[in-house]
Amino acid sequence: MMFVLVSSEILPLDCKDLRDNGYTNTGVYKIYPFENSSRPVRVYCDMITMDGGWTVIQKRIDGSLSFDRNWTDYKNGFGDPAQNVWIGDRMLKTRNAKTVLSGMYFSTPDRDNDGWSDRSCAAYSNKRGGWWFNACHHAYLNGLWSSRYWLNPWSPTVTSATFVTETMMLIKRH
Repeated sequence: MMFVLVSSEILPLDCKDLRDNGYTNTGVYKIYPFENSSRPVRVYCDMITMDGGWTVIQKRIDGSLSFDRNWTDYKNGFGDPAQNVWIGDRMLKTRNAKTVLSGMYFSTPDRDNDGWSDRSCAAYSNKRGGWWFNACHHAYLNGLWSSRYWLNPWSPTVTSATFVTETMMLIKRH
């Protein structure tokens, strides 16, 4: 009697699925985060940091791509995953509406959701970019790149914007 193991390729939901299935090189991969598997998304996967499997949702290596974008751009994502990228806030699938990010709503120059009634932080002339603002602050990852407006960006660890050479936001399922 002969047994044949037939396996169908499971489409990876995120970088953790790739890592769990033996992919160990950091770089750009296709994942299938939507229920409709015919819509792959190219993402940057960090396969090294803390056991790997991290999906990069924001990455900036220089100021060549403007993050001063409208709501639709942030929703759909933009950029090149190997360089400068925003993955899109609709990529994150939650099981129920109560598991959304806590804190402030996301704001863009054309959609003010911050906690400051006097102005829109995302549209403010020396900020310009989408973020989870409360009352505007000195540093955020989607603002003007290495801006002179980043005053003590992450004090006391980083006290000058000249020390910031790259930014990344990563997520990973447990």
